[in-house]
Amino acid sequence: MIFSTLPASYVAFGGNVLPMRSRPSTTKLAPVPGQLLDPSTGDALLTTDQAAALLGISPRTLEGYRRKGGGPLFVALSRNAVRYRPADLKAWLDSRTAPHTAKARVLLAA
Repeated sequence: MIFSTLPASYVAFGGNVLPMRSRPSTTKLAPVPGQLLDPSTGDALLTTDQAAALLGISPRTLEGYRRKGGGPLFVALSRNAVRYRPADLKAWLDSRTAPHTAKARVLLAA
């Protein structure tokens, strides 16, 4: 197979061609009218779906992190309303950055 004919969103891996996972966006999200804002920074508070999309993971994975721990900090507005601060998502991503695979295994085991 000729890889140069594939879209840029695909990568060759061990002879197989796999779609690349989307990377977290670094763009600042514009507040939607009626959306809650973080009073300390003025940033929009993100819903679970928005935060998951920004991180490149599924909303169910993010919900699992909330239940079991190990995920980004969140704001519990009520029993059924959870929001995420963009700064907390960035801090969580930064805490999971590893220079090599052995360090990544340690991070993921914790």
